[in-house]
Formats: sequence, C-alpha cells, structure tokens
Amino acid sequence: MLLKGTLRTMPPRLAYYMLSNVRNRPQTISRTPWDEMCSIFLCFIHAILDERRDPDAPPFDRQATLAYLNLRMDQLVEEFEGFCTLYLRPLYEANSDFVSRIQQAITVLFPNEVWRKPAPDAESLEWWGKMRGILDSFVV
Repeated sequence: MLLKGTLRTMPPRLAYYMLSNVRNRPQTISRTPWDEMCSIFLCFIHAILDERRDPDAPPFDRQATLAYLNLRMDQLVEEFEGFCTLYLRPLYEANSDFVSRIQQAITVLFPNEVWRKPAPDAESLEWWGKMRGILDSFVV
C-alpha cells in the first residue's frame, strides 16, 4: 500500500496534508530542511519502537491512516512519557539518558507541541546547532 510506505519516509506535516487532501489536488506545501530532519528523526524513532500489530488486521485506508498519524504524533509530542511506556522497546525504555535525548529532540523539532508546521526558528543556525548536538548524542 503506497500510504504505508510513504508515511515512513514522509515527515508528519506533509503526510498529514497528503492524507487530508481528499480531492487529490496538487500539493501546495513543499518539503523543507525541517521536514528532512523530521524524516530522519521519525525513521530513527520507528526503528526503536515495539509496535505489535495483528497480522490479520485489515490494511488502513486513508481515513484510518490519518487518524493513526494524528494519534501517534499527538502521543509522541504531548504525552511523551506515556508514549515511551507503551511503545519503546524495553531495552531503550530502561535507558533514561536515551529517553532524555529523544525528549530533547522532540522539544527542538516540535516546540509548543506543534507537529504540523516547522519550528519558528527552524531556519536559524542556532536551531541546526541544537539538532546536530542531539543527533550526535545518539551516536556517542
């Protein structure tokens, strides 16, 4: 299914607009460096999650996928501790430094708990410096 593969590589803002574009009009929103950073971060998060899904469950349609995206992003951004408890693999959940680094990245990427638009300072060198420091902290 195209949507399933697309959502894994597409940052939430663009995925949200793509899924909510029920008339299939051409997209008026373009991919920014912030979107690229979100994609990298979300691919990383996807790798450390332990989401078990019933293999016999029917595939998501557009509406269900949009609802799933909204739910996951709201949980990630607004209810981070609950998100970690439910979805992080035990190995990662037990590492408080690791969880703290993820929280720092979320704070930088999605300030004020807004995941549908770039951070106000996303084009500043300071923002990029903070994000680089956070990504570097994951490989140490």
